[in-house]
Amino acid sequence: MFELSMRLAEFTTIEEKNLWRSMKDELHKHSRYTVRKQYYPFMMDLWETKRAAIEEEYRSKILELQKNLKQRRIQEEEELRKKREEEDKQKAAEALLLHNKKNRCVATPQKVPRSKRIAITNDPSEPNYGRGLSWKTQK
Repeated sequence: MFELSMRLAEFTTIEEKNLWRSMKDELHKHSRYTVRKQYYPFMMDLWETKRAAIEEEYRSKILELQKNLKQRRIQEEEELRKKREEEDKQKAAEALLLHNKKNRCVATPQKVPRSKRIAITNDPSEPNYGRGLSWKTQK
């Protein structure tokens, strides 16, 4: 039952691969001639139950690791989804504030003086010949 389902499963983490490798090593040690010779011929059923127990133990550990990994991935996806929702809410709030701010703060155009004399005194590019200054002080 386990053999077929585990062969089709993919091992994604190093821990799963290490468990699978150690299970295979232990089963190989258990299947050696010196071990089997101790059980042959009348206790082969006991040898088979020990082999099945070894295999069952490791496979259950691997399945537990896979379940934990799946739960961890689901939890990480949920946290990522919540984080994205929070960021979207934050961006929407900032956009709404910026939109309201633009609508509220309409810049009033500056009044242009009608008199040329006033326009010249306010213009920094024109020389300023006022009281106490002569045209010689300018560069």
